Amino acid sequence: MGVEGTFRVGGRFGSANALSDSEEHAGLGFDLGLWLRLAEEYAFGFSVKRADLGAIALTQGEATLNAGYATTALELGGRAYPVRGRQAELFLGLRVGMAWQDVNATGLRPSLDLQPPQAFECSDVGGPNFALGAEVGGSWRLTHALWLTGNVGFDGYALSAGQVGNCVAGVGSTTALSVGGGLLYTFDLGGERRVAARTRPAPF
Repeated sequence: MGVEGTFRVGGRFGSANALSDSEEHAGLGFDLGLWLRLAEEYAFGFSVKRADLGAIALTQGEATLNAGYATTALELGGRAYPVRGRQAELFLGLRVGMAWQDVNATGLRPSLDLQPPQAFECSDVGGPNFALGAEVGGSWRLTHALWLTGNVGFDGYALSAGQVGNCVAGVGSTTALSVGGGLLYTFDLGGERRVAARTRPAPF
């Protein structure tokens, strides 16, 4: 069994609003995962994934909007280890789960009675929605139980483009690419196999 923490830098593809004046696509994120290594060749796990999806700025007449988006996902996943050794290994992974989006927005809303525009600020959470991800990565042993890990992840979130709670419109369905690095701590539970390669020498 192993506990993994990963820090990420990534960005989403596409536009959240075709009418926006400007958009930020990049953001930071992190994963926290628990992995059970049932055999040398594969592992199964559960993870919590937090990702910043960027922000938009929009002006339409007297109305303005500045909104930032993020998502939190709960996912089940599996990893296969086609290359493994005592000091290093490579893995391929797939994940599926549910994602919630949250939005934080400020701006001006036009008045309906010829009064000056009204400032507003709101935040809310919407979901859950379907999430799917894939990764390619590797790990390098630092100590008997501690590994340095890194991966490239590709994620898709079927998020709503409608109003999120009592706030503003959501970011909509999104795909994102990220690069992550972190640490994996492995330990035994009784007779379980370690989350580490056994005695095969790595081919590299």
